[in-house]
Amino acid sequence: MATLYKVPLEVDQNELGHFAIAERHNTYIEASHDPQKVWVIGTQDHLADFFREIDGPGQSFPITEFVEFIKDYKVEA
Repeated sequence: MATLYKVPLEVDQNELGHFAIAERHNTYIEASHDPQKVWVIGTQDHLADFFREIDGPGQSFPITEFVEFIKDYKVEA
């Protein structure tokens, strides 16, 4: 079974597009107690695809730094 990660994402309440992007990349979004933050949950590859898309076109996505960042957010089974 693939390893899951639960990664924080700061959002504006008007950014509903993140939910559609999450669905396209086999990730899902979970609310948090902080209205300015949600949790994005998925595998490393799916999360990278999700964050790459919200990062925007034309930018180089720092995959090495991203993999290092999500290590602290591994979901323990």
